[in-house]
Amino acid sequence: MDWKLHAHACKEQFLADLIQLLSIPSVEDPTTAKPGQPFGRSIDQALKFMLQRAQTDGFVTRDLEGFVGIVEYGQGDTPVGVLAHLDVVPAGDGWMTPPFSPVLQDGKIFARGAIDDKGPALAAYYALKLLRDSKLPLRQPIHLILGTDEESGWLCMKQFKKTEQIPQTGFSPDAKFPVVNAEKGQIHATLTLPTDNKPNNLSIVPEQPVATLTNSVSLSPSNSEITPQSITTFPQTDGKPTGTFRETEPWCLCSFHSGERSNMVPNLATAEVLFPSKFASQPLFEDISTLYQRYLEEHGIHGEVEVLSSMLGNPNAHGLRFTLHGKAAHAMEPFAGINAGLHLGRFLRVLPFRGRGAEFLHVVAEVLFDDPYGEKLGMACHDEISGPLTVNAGIFDYSQTGTAAIQLNVRFPASLSADTCTQALKTTARSIGWNINDLRTSPGHWVPDNHPTVRTLQRVYEEQIGQPATLLSSGGATYARSLPYGVAFGAVFPGKPMTAHQANEFVEVQDLLDAISIYAQALYELTR
Repeated sequence: MDWKLHAHACKEQFLADLIQLLSIPSVEDPTTAKPGQPFGRSIDQALKFMLQRAQTDGFVTRDLEGFVGIVEYGQGDTPVGVLAHLDVVPAGDGWMTPPFSPVLQDGKIFARGAIDDKGPALAAYYALKLLRDSKLPLRQPIHLILGTDEESGWLCMKQFKKTEQIPQTGFSPDAKFPVVNAEKGQIHATLTLPTDNKPNNLSIVPEQPVATLTNSVSLSPSNSEITPQSITTFPQTDGKPTGTFRETEPWCLCSFHSGERSNMVPNLATAEVLFPSKFASQPLFEDISTLYQRYLEEHGIHGEVEVLSSMLGNPNAHGLRFTLHGKAAHAMEPFAGINAGLHLGRFLRVLPFRGRGAEFLHVVAEVLFDDPYGEKLGMACHDEISGPLTVNAGIFDYSQTGTAAIQLNVRFPASLSADTCTQALKTTARSIGWNINDLRTSPGHWVPDNHPTVRTLQRVYEEQIGQPATLLSSGGATYARSLPYGVAFGAVFPGKPMTAHQANEFVEVQDLLDAISIYAQALYELTR
């Protein structure tokens, strides 16, 4: 059968459906949640769109109380599973076009969810439809399982497992081609500064590190003054700073916020700083503004600073508001983005803060900044199956009188246990005087290279693409790990950018059509 010919024949209808699906802003919204739509109105709208499309096409469908939708084809007791998700991360800033108004340009479709995961989910559905229309005989049924909470807490899969038979094998179209048979484990943790925290020596050398580091790390006390001379990234005029901001009078960090989801590199950060009125001079603002702009230029990023008068209702107090624009990326590749929170914290360390503000900025700038592999957290490690551990600081939340917290998303090697890595994190947190709250873990997932599912998908890919199907690992967590022998299978082809969780997310239409062809043959072969 000419799978490609049949897949490309459905291009017009596929694009029409894709544009409708991508136009639904299916971001989790607790304010509109209710029984039957547990994650909000828009996610439920996306789920109903898919199920109604399948019903119109003659498929048997089931809606598990808004948590999961199932499209069924074939008869039998041991289904092959295809697991995709319809929820998306928040759009964020930096879009050239409206994120939920899909735009076709140069063979690409731009929208939030284009590649993660609505485009591939719809491609998997069209593959199922193509297979049904071909009338080729199947020995096992196929279940297309559509989740609605993949970007948050996976409550949809937990609900699914309570009532449904779990397929033993299958794939998730939510990663890269050829085949991803190893996925790292995850740790979600919130570092919290206690309200009664007192400065300590902040040594963060772990008592029992996960892996041997090339250099031990010992940080300066949090209440030490950081001056422009001590930060090599701050060029000076005539070799010395001007103005009065190096005075010993303490300043106050009123607020610091960055990030919406821990599984995204935050692309926007804001902070408000309070200083005594005796420093409210134009030279002061000009000095800080100049240093800030030089820092931004050196790192190729953008930001603004503005003067705020009479902050917090105190006519004798003045302040500054800082804004910094970074670059969003998926948390599995923190090095692919520019973390706005980390950069703003790094810059603000130049100002003479004391107390909780200094403690907070110290951890941001000296523990987390420029350390995507967790060396300064004492967590650095790797394995041959899935590579190195990575750390993403995804949400920063600080207020003068309330919260001081940083949410971390850690992806650890598939062959290691979560306990090993969390113990290292706990040791480090204890040594710097912070607590760990909201700790959640999930183990890694690995399907052996010689498993029949892996071999079958490799063969199908090689037959259709004509290139070796090299096995891959990923820091991402897909629904494939919900199956004992599930793997991630597309839809990003080798050499193509992965734009998930980024501004201007896109996918090439040709790639989705090719994915339909690959998925259709793969499903046929898996049921044989």
